[in-house]
Amino acid sequence: MCFGYRLVIIISMINDKIKSLIDCHDCISFDIFDTLLVRPYMNPYHFVRHMEQYTGRTGFTAARMAAEHRARSCGGEDITFDAIYANIDASFRDMRGVEIEFESRILRPRPGMIDVYNYARQSGKKIAIISDMYLSSSDLGRILRDNGYDGWDWMYISGEHNRSKYTGNLFKTFLTDTGLRPGVVLHIGDSVVSDVQNAQRCGIDALHVPSLADTFLSAPQNRRFCQLYRANPDSLTISMILMRMAHKMCARHDLLNNRDLYWADFAYCIGGPIAYGLTRFSVDTALAQVFLRDAELLILDEPFVGLDPTGMEEMRTLLRRMQKEKGVSIIFSSHQLDEVGALADKIVAIDAGKIKYEGTLEELQEKDKKYYIWYKGKENATVIPYQTEGLQKVLRQSVEEKMEIEKIEVSENALYNLFV
Repeated sequence: MCFGYRLVIIISMINDKIKSLIDCHDCISFDIFDTLLVRPYMNPYHFVRHMEQYTGRTGFTAARMAAEHRARSCGGEDITFDAIYANIDASFRDMRGVEIEFESRILRPRPGMIDVYNYARQSGKKIAIISDMYLSSSDLGRILRDNGYDGWDWMYISGEHNRSKYTGNLFKTFLTDTGLRPGVVLHIGDSVVSDVQNAQRCGIDALHVPSLADTFLSAPQNRRFCQLYRANPDSLTISMILMRMAHKMCARHDLLNNRDLYWADFAYCIGGPIAYGLTRFSVDTALAQVFLRDAELLILDEPFVGLDPTGMEEMRTLLRRMQKEKGVSIIFSSHQLDEVGALADKIVAIDAGKIKYEGTLEELQEKDKKYYIWYKGKENATVIPYQTEGLQKVLRQSVEEKMEIEKIEVSENALYNLFV
């Protein structure tokens, strides 16, 4: 057995010291948030503000935070997700499912932690998930599996047990239920109080993994970024940019210390945020003019170029909102056909300066729809128009000629087919 171990910091990757700690314990327990999974914000609660912006539900942030406060004031060591939404303003109760889906979309594995988790599993250790959280174990289990974590033996969530790590009682419940001796358990988490000190008070060894935000802000070379964040604690944009940088620093632990990568890192950490900020300022200023001047027509050239998936979703939401609330007609050019199909009521497809199609997507899909029939032993598919009679004729012919059909597909990628 290992004795006397209390505190180790992981920055980015599994190493021999961590392996030795895992090797001398029978059970490894993990915290979830900021340990196995991370939200893309320096302040984890910025996800509520992001939800409000994403959905356009003005007032949701204040209502959601007030509801959680009311739920916690009712007593008990922790609360459930149902308790939060039982206390929220009735006009926002439909956001319950949206919040779970939003968490599922934004949560990502912490760099390096899947390696730690998998090493413990592959070493034959019992795995426990012990977390202070209001979401249910079923929702958290699904999110963990979606992000590559699976095969745990126990999951203890504070909201379901009304016992928390913050008081130490969730650790005590876990030890009582499983019958494990404290000395055989190693707990890994980011909170000094809940994950380290309270685990130790129960006789459990603890491995401290500071959050990505704390790791990033405490690095001497990031002093100016720390000042930027402290001066703008409510900025969702700065919060998300700095967390992306923290991810990169954690995934490649020599960030800003490897001279061979100096200019690449300079562009990522300095040039990227500046370019993003200028672009966002220009876009926000232009769109503000549309709202303030009650414009009837907005013309955009490649509005989705350079945006990450989150930015693209924000742009889609904004354009729909402008059309719905202001009645603005929008004309935009784009080579991103998925975005055209998702947004446009009418499409004009131009190839080599000539109009190839003008009309709705539905009309184009109906016109372009075809059957693709693959016969066994043939490399290319047989293509026929989307007509019931045509398919029946081909099927009869296949039976008569004893040709074996492997599969039949319907092509509806009408926009793509215009250009190939």
